[in-house]
Amino acid sequence: MKKKYSIFLLLLVLAITIILFMNKDNDNLKSNNKVEDSYKESIKPINSLEDSYMNFFDEKGHLFKSYSEEQLKNLLIDTNLYKRDESEDGEKPFATFYDENGINLEPSEEIKAEMKKLSNSNEFKLFIFRQSSISSYIPVRNNTIFSKPQSIIIEPTDEFKSMSIILENSSGNRIGRIVLGNYLGGLIVPLEAFESEDSYSIQLVNNEQDPIYLNGGIVIYK
Repeated sequence: MKKKYSIFLLLLVLAITIILFMNKDNDNLKSNNKVEDSYKESIKPINSLEDSYMNFFDEKGHLFKSYSEEQLKNLLIDTNLYKRDESEDGEKPFATFYDENGINLEPSEEIKAEMKKLSNSNEFKLFIFRQSSISSYIPVRNNTIFSKPQSIIIEPTDEFKSMSIILENSSGNRIGRIVLGNYLGGLIVPLEAFESEDSYSIQLVNNEQDPIYLNGGIVIYK
């Protein structure tokens, strides 16, 4: 009788031990899942539009157009035009030479195809600017007056809260302002809404305290 009772106690202790270990494993699994979910939430994809915005203002500062996240999604672009070139074997070239518009003088076939597409088979001209940081503001191409700008592509290195794109005519009068932020990836900013002016200069203004870092950008104009 005592022997049977001892065996029963042993089995009971063993069962309780197994249950406790299983509960501990489940708790660890839940904890690991929470950490993994939190990690995933903290990482945004390369092209992210969460909380992104783009607002257009006229010369009097009145808001006349806003883009939703879904609309901005259709304006994302992946381009290599302002990124440093690589040779066919993946090596960085010793030196790359550009013309006055920032265009590679010896572009690869891939770059040629991209330029042809963005210029609509050379209907438009391209001005390419590369890596830069904006502490206060940057006059694109030293305040050059662009003829009938169609759009400007801007790709930040890191997400920023707020940047303004200031447009001024040849007399120095502001004809419009675009405010955008909270996005990653190359974004095409359309400028057709300001075509009432034949030509104007473009300035990129940092609206926050920390510097804004750019991979580069492209002005598409006539």
